[in-house]
Amino acid sequence: MTKKEIIDGLRSCNTDFLTEKIGAFFSDCVTQAIQFLEASTGTETSEQAVSADNLNLINKISHRPLSADEVYVFSIRLCDNEIDRDSERFPVDTLNELASMFIGMSGIFDHQWITSRQNARIFKTELVTDETTITVAGDPLCYLKGYAYIVKSEYTKPLIEEIENGIKKEISVGCAVNKVQCSICGEDFYDKRKCPHEKGREYGGKVCWADLLYVDDVYEWSFVVSPNKRRK
Repeated sequence: MTKKEIIDGLRSCNTDFLTEKIGAFFSDCVTQAIQFLEASTGTETSEQAVSADNLNLINKISHRPLSADEVYVFSIRLCDNEIDRDSERFPVDTLNELASMFIGMSGIFDHQWITSRQNARIFKTELVTDETTITVAGDPLCYLKGYAYIVKSEYTKPLIEEIENGIKKEISVGCAVNKVQCSICGEDFYDKRKCPHEKGREYGGKVCWADLLYVDDVYEWSFVVSPNKRRK
């Protein structure tokens, strides 16, 4: 059962008749339960998300016109400017480059490039800045948010339920960049004739990381068990 089905069931229970028979306390409890479920995850239900504008963007990607009833839409956090477990990060300029390049990209599982594993596709992205969160590098947190759609079917129903229930939510991206720049000296990190530094080590009190610059290509995004992002 999806979160939407639970909410619809609660709404059907919360009638004037039951309120009169059981009391206002029951009605208040049901209302609070609905509000909690609606706010409990970042996943959007199809009815909330498939606006005319979103459907127009989806149909620019699909090979045939899709109706709002045919698609399930949800949002994902693709990548950000925080230093990850490999001591690498996407600076904001790189995130801006990625924003347009991820539109139309397939969602798969565990970075396995198999056509049968394609289940979703991104139709819109936006860059989100959280001024209240500061990264290890000392910048406000900035992340790339993607909006993806899945065509509803018996085959995709289990995946939609797992997204709704918060089981499938961790995301990792596959892309290539033209330069990996050392945060200490500004040189190409892999040119050891110019850059003697090692990621994760401190030099003069400053931690070394690598900035991923100048996107060359975007391949896919994947549902994974453990993304490379640091856990807060």
